[in-house]
Amino acid sequence: ITAIYLFAFYRRIIKPLQIIGDGMELLKEQDFSSRLRRVGQTEADRIVDVFNKMMEQLKNERLYLREQNQFLDLLVNASPLGVIILDLDEKIQSVNPATYKIFGLKTSDNIIGKHLIEIESPLATELLHLEKYDSQTIRLNNANIYKSTHSSFINQGFHHSFYLIESLTEEVFKAEKKAYEKVIRMIA
Repeated sequence: ITAIYLFAFYRRIIKPLQIIGDGMELLKEQDFSSRLRRVGQTEADRIVDVFNKMMEQLKNERLYLREQNQFLDLLVNASPLGVIILDLDEKIQSVNPATYKIFGLKTSDNIIGKHLIEIESPLATELLHLEKYDSQTIRLNNANIYKSTHSSFINQGFHHSFYLIESLTEEVFKAEKKAYEKVIRMIA
């Protein structure tokens, strides 16, 4: 009778607790693809079902975020806008290829981990004067014109600054050319 009681006690209480403990280990290891199996006890099976549903949602959420991050990375890298993302110490955390072109640097020049002041470019110096959440048109001595925006986004509870830099030089030259053409036509 004691053996039957212990066996029933084990199946009713200890085994579901072990399964829940195994589930906690899976969470701790962040293995969201594994599932717990039902044990045949109503209360424990409800907990297992909730746990499995939660694991499925966490897996889908993580997959969705990974896909979104990959898409955003591709978008930023393909963008003709220069994008500079700063870390909490105001050091450059990330840049896209257009930034190197706008600054007149080679992609082999590593600017990651540097402050904007350390970059040898007149545009980088001008960006330092740009207030957060402000946008400004910057004209350099070499007749290049840039529209720059300084803003921030929240990542893991902290505001990270970033700059968007758009080259307006070609658009301005095209507009000036059209204006000169009109003036020449009127004079002629």
